[in-house]
Amino acid sequence: MEFVRVLGNTTSSHLAGAKANAYGELEKFPVKVADFSDIMRRADLVKMDIEGHEAHVIQSTTAKEWESCDVMMEINSPQNAEVIWEHIQKLHLNAFAQKGAWNRARELADLPSSYRDGSLFLTRRDKMPW
Repeated sequence: MEFVRVLGNTTSSHLAGAKANAYGELEKFPVKVADFSDIMRRADLVKMDIEGHEAHVIQSTTAKEWESCDVMMEINSPQNAEVIWEHIQKLHLNAFAQKGAWNRARELADLPSSYRDGSLFLTRRDKMPW
């Protein structure tokens, strides 16, 4: 894939297409990407902050991958929050949101929709393991 480095604001760097309005001086170059399913099979916890590409990655998962792996993540936009919410409902995953004092998310509005709202913990577990 193509990676877009935002010079002067590298925390906004992202994969091409993940952000609609990248601004400033940009540097673009090819990067290798891994299949998220393969990563989940090798890990029990993933910390995900992928600047707008999170909905695509979460949507690529199946219930099987969530049997032994949890994800702590940021959500970049309200649109990504909606896609993620629909997918985790379909897979019967539990979501615990920092913006709700780490209580279980019961509806879409409980999910973060920006880094300002904090992180989201996704799991098959009924409660957070800490």
